[in-house]
Amino acid sequence: MAALVDWRQKATLSRWIGGYRGLAMWMLAIAALGYVGCGTKPTTVNVKMGDTVPLGAVEHTVMGAEWRATLGEGASVRVPTRQFLVLRLAVTNKGADGQEVASLRLLAPDGTEFEELADGSSTPEWFGLVRRLNPGESRQGNVLFDAPKAVYQLKLTQHTMDGEEANVALVEIPIRTDETAIPTGSDPTDRATP
Repeated sequence: MAALVDWRQKATLSRWIGGYRGLAMWMLAIAALGYVGCGTKPTTVNVKMGDTVPLGAVEHTVMGAEWRATLGEGASVRVPTRQFLVLRLAVTNKGADGQEVASLRLLAPDGTEFEELADGSSTPEWFGLVRRLNPGESRQGNVLFDAPKAVYQLKLTQHTMDGEEANVALVEIPIRTDETAIPTGSDPTDRATP
């Protein structure tokens, strides 16, 4: 009888160890599949100009758009290669840590992308290129592109730590028929529609 009890105890112990080892292996396999699946395809949302888009902890709003043939006056006038597009952007960090504003590119219907200009001279209230927000901080400013006049989407991209695209928002930028300027220091939201 003692041999029978001893055998059952060993069998139970063996199943218990094997069971947890098997469970642990399954959990590792599931976690590895989840990790491989993460970040391979960014989340993309499509919105209209004037809508607020949260990307991570930062909310982005494209408040207005203006096409310009030149920037500045007199000897400091800037002439674009194609046409200047000035976009008014408002951002707010809703997080508890410092956050980066999403990278910006214009996306044409044929897939061509136009990078934001690094030189914002003669752009009223230029946002600048260094865009780190403190917790709770809000900022507004203008960003500048040089592209042919057309209908575009502004591609806002939040990147992961390793530089991969994590979240993407595509904001419709319609062509405006009126060419009234975006006044500096004002909220052009009421003129955001074509």
